[in-house]
Amino acid sequence: MNANTFPLRRPYLFAVLMLATVLVAGILAVAAAEVANLSVVAHWSAMSAALALIGALLLTRLGWWRRAGFRRSERPGLHFLLWLPLCPILVWNLSQIQVAELASPTRMVLLLALTALAAFVEEVFFRGLMLRALEPRGLWRAALLPALLFGAMHAFNGMFGLDWHIVAGQTVYAMAIGFAYAAYVLHTGLIWPVILVHALANLADLIDQEVVLQGDPPGEADLLRWLVYAVFFAAYGIWVLRRTTPAPSTAD
Repeated sequence: MNANTFPLRRPYLFAVLMLATVLVAGILAVAAAEVANLSVVAHWSAMSAALALIGALLLTRLGWWRRAGFRRSERPGLHFLLWLPLCPILVWNLSQIQVAELASPTRMVLLLALTALAAFVEEVFFRGLMLRALEPRGLWRAALLPALLFGAMHAFNGMFGLDWHIVAGQTVYAMAIGFAYAAYVLHTGLIWPVILVHALANLADLIDQEVVLQGDPPGEADLLRWLVYAVFFAAYGIWVLRRTTPAPSTAD
C-alpha cells in the first residue's frame, strides 16, 4: 500500500497511530524529566518540538499542507470570522492576568514559543491529519472521532494525581472544544486561526497560573467553568456542522 494513500484507506488505524504518537511522546517526556531530575518544562518543550517536526514531515510527505488548512479561505464571504465564538477561553484567561504576573520579554518569548508549539502539535495531529483522513467518511465522523480521542488523551492527567471528577471535567471539556475546533476547520477549510486562538489562550493561562511550573491543582470552580465551556462549544460545533457542506479535496 502506498504510504501516501494509507491515511485515506485506513483512517481509523491512522487516527489511532497519531494518538499513540502523541501519548508516547508525552509519557517519555515526563519519564525523562523524572530520571534526569530536570524540569518537566524542558522535556515538554523538547517533546513539543519533536512532535511539531513529525507533524510537519507528515504533512509534507502526504502533500497535505493545503488540505490540512494552511491556506487562504476559498469560500466566499466572511466564514473565517467564525473563529470569534472560539475566543471565550482566551478572553477569560486574559482577564485573569495581573500586571505583576507579566514576565520579562525574554521569558514571554519562551512562553509564547512553548504554547505555539503545543497548539501547532495538537491542531495538526487532531484537526489536521486525523480530521482530513476521516473527512471522506463523513463530516460528523471526521469531527467527532478526533474530538473523542483528544478528550481521551486528557484523561491521562489522572496519572498526575488529580481527582477523578476533575479529570472527567477536563476530558469532557477537551472533547467539546476539540469538536468545536473541528467544526470550524471543516466549515472554513482553515486550521491556522484555530492554532492562533489555541496558542494565545494557552499563553494567557500559563502566564496567569504557571500551570506547567507551580500552579495550584484545578478546583471546583474550574470544573464548573469547564462544564459551561463544554455545553457552549458542543452547541457551537453542532450549529456550524449543520451548515457545512463537504469541500472539494485540496492538493498542494
